[in-house]
Amino acid sequence: MSAGCRGNARRGPQGTVRARQGRGMVTAELAAGVLAVVVLVVLLAGLAGMVMMQLRCLDSASEIARQQARGDEAAVARAKADLPAGARVQVSRDGWVTTVRVSAPVWQPPLPRLEVTATAETMLEPGT
Repeated sequence: MSAGCRGNARRGPQGTVRARQGRGMVTAELAAGVLAVVVLVVLLAGLAGMVMMQLRCLDSASEIARQQARGDEAAVARAKADLPAGARVQVSRDGWVTTVRVSAPVWQPPLPRLEVTATAETMLEPGT
């Protein structure tokens, strides 16, 4: 490097100082990398929301099935009141087995509208 040239500059054939080619490459790569990280974080947040809704549905289905097997209709009504918004409940009985299926819509903005479903089965308690 000749005297008087600093950083990304160098002397040309006529003694003029000119900038090196590709000077903004690091900035463009950094911008693309930051964008990729932001997209990944948003998708992971949407996935976490879906997992949380799945767990709420599973918890509700288990609670309703347990109370249905006991024959406690008041507790079943309380458990249904705690369902996630827009959730649907299907209760079926086949012999000694009670099956409860809870489905709820999930919409996290970066992801399409989906539906999560949880099913719980419980044996009926004697006397119900």
